[in-house]
Amino acid sequence: MPFTLKIIACVLLGLVGTLQAAKPLTIYVIDESPVDATAALVVAPTGESLLIDTGFMRNLDRVFATLKLAGVSKLDYVVVTHYHHDHAEGFPGLAAKFPISTIVDHGQGAEAGHDDAWWKERRWETFVHQEVRPGMAKSADDLYAAHAKARQGLRHIVPKPGDKLSFGDIDVRILASQGAVITSPLAGGGNANPACAQTEVRAADDGEDQNSLGLLLTLGRFRFIHLGDLSWERLYALFCPRNLIGTVDAYLATHHASRFPKSSAYSDYFWRRSAPLEAEVMGLQPRAAFLSGGYRAGRYGTNDGFKVLRMVPQMDVWQTVWVTPGSVDKSDMKDHNSPEQFIANMTDRNDTLRYIKIEANADGSFVVTNSRNGFSKTYPPHK
Repeated sequence: MPFTLKIIACVLLGLVGTLQAAKPLTIYVIDESPVDATAALVVAPTGESLLIDTGFMRNLDRVFATLKLAGVSKLDYVVVTHYHHDHAEGFPGLAAKFPISTIVDHGQGAEAGHDDAWWKERRWETFVHQEVRPGMAKSADDLYAAHAKARQGLRHIVPKPGDKLSFGDIDVRILASQGAVITSPLAGGGNANPACAQTEVRAADDGEDQNSLGLLLTLGRFRFIHLGDLSWERLYALFCPRNLIGTVDAYLATHHASRFPKSSAYSDYFWRRSAPLEAEVMGLQPRAAFLSGGYRAGRYGTNDGFKVLRMVPQMDVWQTVWVTPGSVDKSDMKDHNSPEQFIANMTDRNDTLRYIKIEANADGSFVVTNSRNGFSKTYPPHK
């Protein structure tokens, strides 16, 4: 090749490399309403893809539509944070129809293998309208059995806290798994957390939420955290007395921001499962929070969760759906929703794909866009 052509070829290769490096980390927080449910698609600048939770089987078309929209033809990872229907039910249907390289979960189901009496004691006797649901044990068993069958033949990872996933140029750190959390601070973490003084101590959960996988995704100076439905006592261990994680830029509100007060109307099971904590939100100090909730979630503690999220000054709360005002004890019927431009779905219907999209850069800057109305907000680079 002549010398001049070699120079041109080198310049072109350099331009291609620059363009590739300039691609953002993209995260789609998918509206799975009208009930509480979660699914989030992550696409690395280098093209690798990771889906965190699938939501319900009946909403799987929204996941497929998002994969198509993002140009994803194969999932490198599916991370199922825990085995509840609103997070894991869609996995068998997804695995049957879409190429998946690796499934990441916490292993054996914590709620499988129990009888109805176990469920009645912990959950359903004091749930909404004093509802008792015989057969709950079978429902949990069937969900885990379907999940375990669907992951056969796939590369399967059961990570420990502190492990990493190989995911392009993104650092994916496991913060929680199998009922345990990291015990040593990450870079930028380890400082005393003043918000612990205003955070009560609660008992441990013994169900799926306590076993949730928690992840921290880092691209350069940008940090996004997703803690599944990790419950109170394990969250407290992450943030008190020291904040082991440090601050983040973007935060998916833990457990759909379902925060239950101590109440005679509900069992201690819900009180123990609650999130978020004051120490969690104030320790993370996110610039933007993302609430993947349900249209009627007010009665599931979301009003109280909203109040904790609002403790961080200047933080925006982006919502997959507008939440009907209401509270577990009916004491607060105010509308705590964000302004409508921050909400992807304003109704109890979802016949159109709706999502909140995050596009993040290595300098810490990111842009958030609401698919419903095209509203975007740019968050500047770190100083």
